Amino acid sequence: MSVPVIFDIETVSCKDLSVYKSVKCPKCEHKPEDHPKQKKDYCKECDQEAPLKWPTSQIVCVTAKIMNGELFSFCGPDEFQVLSESYDILSELAPNPWISFNGKDFDIILLQMRGLVHNVPYIDILPHGKYSKNSFDLYDELVGGKWNRQQAASLEMFAAMLGFKDLIYGNGRMVEQWYKDEKFDEIAKHGTGDVLATEQLYLRSLNIKKLYKRNSDEIDIIKV
Repeated sequence: MSVPVIFDIETVSCKDLSVYKSVKCPKCEHKPEDHPKQKKDYCKECDQEAPLKWPTSQIVCVTAKIMNGELFSFCGPDEFQVLSESYDILSELAPNPWISFNGKDFDIILLQMRGLVHNVPYIDILPHGKYSKNSFDLYDELVGGKWNRQQAASLEMFAAMLGFKDLIYGNGRMVEQWYKDEKFDEIAKHGTGDVLATEQLYLRSLNIKKLYKRNSDEIDIIKV
């Protein structure tokens, strides 16, 4: 099987940050362990970004949906189980393309690297390279990805602007607390909402010419 698949992941800070603390932090001038008085072992900015960096994050949810079809959600405290169960389904689906919102700079990288940590071969099935034709990143396509600082946009912003904000459930900043409270159903609902909203954004961009023609025809009818 080879079908278009929309996907999204949710992450939290991993419990043990010691590995990352032992190497030079890209945000710090020195290795924290060598200069504890300067950086107090680990800088605050790194703590805040821990859920977003593969050495200090844990994937707690993977959501995927066949375009106009079935949705799958894998969510829980065991990262290996989340990764392995989602990998089994996605390797069978063989997505073409992988559709995401900011997937090239986040979801794909995290899946590959956390897969390496747990020996789950996501690296074998995910698109390779930023310019892979098998990856359609709506954030990258519409606003130029992380390189366009002046026109940054969130999925929530697109959903509100284009009329499907009711699909969004919560936001990514709430995932950490849901995880601590063991509310994995809430995390799954949030992931599902993001996937459904991404699907709608993809369909809008895919069908824009049809929508334009329909609007033009309606204008012509009004003129007559």
